[in-house]
Amino acid sequence: MRGVALVRYGRHVASNLACIGLDVDSRDEFDELVAALLPDAVSLGRSGRTEVLRWQDPSGARLVFEVHAGTVEGILPSYDALTGASVAELALVDDDVAIGWLTDGDEQVGQIALEVEERRLVLAKRAGFSGPVSIVGLGVGAEIFDDADAFAAAPASLLHADPDHVPEPSPHVVEFKLPWPPRMATESILPFGVFAEPHDIDAYARVNGTVLGASTRTVERTGQSFHAVRVRTAGFDMEMCIPTAVHPELPRTGQVIAAMAFMVGSLGASTPRPKRLHMPRRA
Repeated sequence: MRGVALVRYGRHVASNLACIGLDVDSRDEFDELVAALLPDAVSLGRSGRTEVLRWQDPSGARLVFEVHAGTVEGILPSYDALTGASVAELALVDDDVAIGWLTDGDEQVGQIALEVEERRLVLAKRAGFSGPVSIVGLGVGAEIFDDADAFAAAPASLLHADPDHVPEPSPHVVEFKLPWPPRMATESILPFGVFAEPHDIDAYARVNGTVLGASTRTVERTGQSFHAVRVRTAGFDMEMCIPTAVHPELPRTGQVIAAMAFMVGSLGASTPRPKRLHMPRRA
């Protein structure tokens, strides 16, 4: 598309793109990719002078473009995932990231931070969204384990990110002979954005889950492949996308995947309504 400029290229864009078969090595390659794909994108709607468009490859790989006055101001990599979760009070907390409650029926089971494909259309005025959502994790740094026992014995299950610097157990832990060091459950999620200070909020999370199924997809334009892995984690199902260049073998059902993932959501049908966002209490 002639005359379209690109103004934002985040530091994590290249690695996130690799998770859906759109890896690039430079800003120039990124600009070329955008120029090639944008003409085939379909409009999802407008919010003021901003149009939201979505390009999708037959593999399911997606790019969502936010175009304002002829300038591409935002690009969000994603994937055509099945709905597997339900959220309540999902609302933007800054220009990009939304935080809401994961729900099971009427019960709130935890919070999650996402970048949402339709954020400029549905969440533009900080209105809370409640309803079904499909969740995608772009699995940067994923590890695969044969089963729950293998995951539980691995450094990847440690709650502390640096296994070489685990703090000493508290007197309470010693007194009651509690397990130490603390580890994450096989199906668990730690969404960093939920607990971050406002200037540090992002949509990254540590995600651990059981593999329900997987398939290898190849993007027509690039010839690059990735695995789309259906995962059951903390009370919901999601899709984890990982590049075959890093993980050549297709994950098997019953294995455990652990990853640092960039979390993306796409909203299902529901009625947005104003809600007050309940931020987590800080210790």
